[in-house]
Amino acid sequence: MSIPERSQELIQKYLDLAASETELAELEQLLIADAEVAQAFAEAARLHASLDGYFRKQYKIDQVASLLDAPDAPAPPAGQANGTAGPQAHADVPAEQQSPRRSTFTPRYKGLTRPRPGAIVRNWKSVAAAALVLVMGISVWVAKNAGGNGPRLVAGRVTVAGRDVNRIPDNASFEVVGREPAVIELPGGARIEFAAATRCAIGRDKDLFVLKLESGGGDFHVEPGQPSFRVETRLGEVTTSGGRFSLDLITKLPDQVSPTATESIQLPRLVVIVALGSATVRQAGISTTLSAGEERVFL
Repeated sequence: MSIPERSQELIQKYLDLAASETELAELEQLLIADAEVAQAFAEAARLHASLDGYFRKQYKIDQVASLLDAPDAPAPPAGQANGTAGPQAHADVPAEQQSPRRSTFTPRYKGLTRPRPGAIVRNWKSVAAAALVLVMGISVWVAKNAGGNGPRLVAGRVTVAGRDVNRIPDNASFEVVGREPAVIELPGGARIEFAAATRCAIGRDKDLFVLKLESGGGDFHVEPGQPSFRVETRLGEVTTSGGRFSLDLITKLPDQVSPTATESIQLPRLVVIVALGSATVRQAGISTTLSAGEERVFL
């Protein structure tokens, strides 16, 4: 698995406790929007924690070993009760035993040192932010590996805040990029084929999926028994208990349409076409149910 270099840099800075508040916020957004970054973060955090625990334990073992291996202090020569020894006495003592207070222990892992307290806890705000990022990253990673319970991208490309994603975060505004449509599957099996340039957000209202369509549209397909959803637009709400229909929220006309033609076309407009089953459009307190084969324009 390969993630962008910037994502790797932010993860490493977080683990080294060198990330600023701005970088922590940036990393948090990446974890929400990109499941691969979240997985890489969780794996790096687990590895870092395991290594930290291992080397802390090893450091304590080596400390005990250094005390056990340290040579005993030589007894002072007879007649020197004050404990001072003359030059001759030092000459008779091997060099490695002349300074018994000096440790003869050499750390096994020279590249690793015990972290300084100041490097571990800079301030409570940074620690709280780091802990939040860690929890979010692991939660996203667990959700991804468990299959997740959010909308997932089946085909095409969508971006959230300018970044490609393969799962749609709740209530996050996304955009279909490129010339091809994007197919998104909701938990339970319902599928939506969004047209290119569509902007939308998907949230929840208890067991009901709520799609907030800002512009564009697509084909909506839900089988009987699958979780239903509601499409909210500025011109009304569309619901179905099962069937296939298309929505097109037109906010501007294509560039190829002549200026004179736009004078007779009222915008925005919502075009609803039902292919199978039925769909109900609620506008200004009035509900209109369309059956298979029917088409209606709402202004």
